[in-house]
Amino acid sequence: GVNEDRLVAIRNGVDLANFYPIDGQARAQLRSRLGLPDRLTAVFVGQLARRKGLLELLEAWPGVRKDCPEAQLLVVGSGSLEPEVRCGAARPESGISYLGERRDVSDLFRCADIAVLPSRNESFGCSFVEALASGTPLIAGRTGVAATLPIDGNAGFVIDAITPAVIQKKLAALFADAERRARFAEAGPALVAQFGFEHVSGEYLRLYESIVALESQ
Repeated sequence: GVNEDRLVAIRNGVDLANFYPIDGQARAQLRSRLGLPDRLTAVFVGQLARRKGLLELLEAWPGVRKDCPEAQLLVVGSGSLEPEVRCGAARPESGISYLGERRDVSDLFRCADIAVLPSRNESFGCSFVEALASGTPLIAGRTGVAATLPIDGNAGFVIDAITPAVIQKKLAALFADAERRARFAEAGPALVAQFGFEHVSGEYLRLYESIVALESQ
């Protein structure tokens, strides 16, 4: 019942001082510090839940490994699907590592070659923005901020069908194309600069100032 001209949408902010890109040499050094092999790496960060597309990712992963045997998948988070993740990670030949809940998510995004977040439903999708800000090519479901930003073909792939076949195809394509990964990585930070805390807080200040101006009339 509220008129649309009285509604203002201000989206979430992300700490861009914490999520930022690094070069390839620094990535190798970071992996060493974190105890991770220096090889092609995809990372999933989020709640271990069905709506995040995690089961489809786990089903897709063996096919990805056939195309790219040296690839590794890092799974970060907790939730109801933890047993399924642990089952996959229990087999060394799977290339899956379950890292649980972590406080160094920014480092994990920076050390990855791809962030794969095939979610079906996000109100915003902070992890999408954090990955792009870290200079990490993104594979995301078309939801939240990934449905509104020009990510697809510019800084990653946005997928409509959250299926193992589609996820496998996109991961394999990016793992096989270092030039495209570099191009996507370069484009990501500029694409999400608008979500920095300074910019978002400025939007709030301008809103408050406009309300105060109306009240004083």
